[in-house]
Amino acid sequence: MLLSKFGQKLGELNKPFEDIANDIGGKEAIRKIRTVLFRIFLRDDKRINYAKEKNIIKELSQNNSIEYMAPIYLFYLIGKSEVLIDISKHIFRLYNFGDEISANFLRQKMINVSGDRDVVRRSVSRFLDTLENFNVINKSNGKTYLNKKLHIDEKQLLIILKLLFEDIMKTPQISLNHLPEMLFNFFEYGDIKNIAHKYNGIYWDYQIKLGDEFINYNKTIEF
Repeated sequence: MLLSKFGQKLGELNKPFEDIANDIGGKEAIRKIRTVLFRIFLRDDKRINYAKEKNIIKELSQNNSIEYMAPIYLFYLIGKSEVLIDISKHIFRLYNFGDEISANFLRQKMINVSGDRDVVRRSVSRFLDTLENFNVINKSNGKTYLNKKLHIDEKQLLIILKLLFEDIMKTPQISLNHLPEMLFNFFEYGDIKNIAHKYNGIYWDYQIKLGDEFINYNKTIEF
């Protein structure tokens, strides 16, 4: 991602990516991973063969460590993939943190909803592997456990809200009482309503109406 240039042809990045990822596996495995990562993190929504003209994730990655960015990468990865959103919904519908996860049972639930598609079968296993890489899932003695939430600080929460407003939901308003659980349940953070109060009038307008609490985004969050 850091090697890409705004508006660059994605095909020009294939070889540099392969050079970096040559220890992942064979050519087919690298191709599949490249396709997913390019689509989510690099590809322009309108000019699909080119890198984004404005890439928030890249800009943040240039100024923060990979450890600091890890929860943000996970949030963005899930938020930009309908398949991963669906899998996440099933995970939190079926399990709590500390529970053992059955990959086969989870896969069958997905197939019941989405159909017996190869992409569904592969996506469940790969997503669980991804969550293990982020330490959200722990595998021990042949069993898989929903291990722990990732802690994020105030700045990381602001980054996530920025991505939610500008690039994932693309909406000027969100309800604090109805945040998308399939995204936020992976993370541990402070009272978001305190954050809403703190930055009221700076990045957004905080409103209480009809028994709900909203933030209306009216100024880009800058870092």
